[in-house]
Amino acid sequence: MSYCRFSTDDFQCDLYIYECVTGQWMIHVAGRKVVYKESLPESVKLDAASEESWKAWLERKKKVDEIRERSELVAIGLPYDGQTIAVDSPGECADAVEMLLALGYRAPKGIVGELRDEQKELDDGWRKKSNSAEFDDEASQRGEKERVD
Repeated sequence: MSYCRFSTDDFQCDLYIYECVTGQWMIHVAGRKVVYKESLPESVKLDAASEESWKAWLERKKKVDEIRERSELVAIGLPYDGQTIAVDSPGECADAVEMLLALGYRAPKGIVGELRDEQKELDDGWRKKSNSAEFDDEASQRGEKERVD
């Protein structure tokens, strides 16, 4: 599962953040960003049960894609451009994201809080860290997800 991707918020996110099968949290920092030359259409709230909502969302996506194609891709110009940061916990990931945001990188609102909440769940024993050490290596290579007891 990823917390955000470069495409998040209409490609206005500079970070791709996810928990890796190695048990680490990965932050890939973009080296370039989209600079829109036109205003984007207003966001559409998607209601999964509404066909009209889906149609409006898809129409907006099409317009955003067209605007993005006419836009410029430029170097971000900050110290961590194009780098990857690997940390051992969601709390450390939150710290790294805060540092990157302070430098001027863009990520969705609430991402730091989400990572802090996940760290609290780990600390409180509500969830286990999902890493490859919990799976049989040979089964994992075959694409199987058998747990080793």
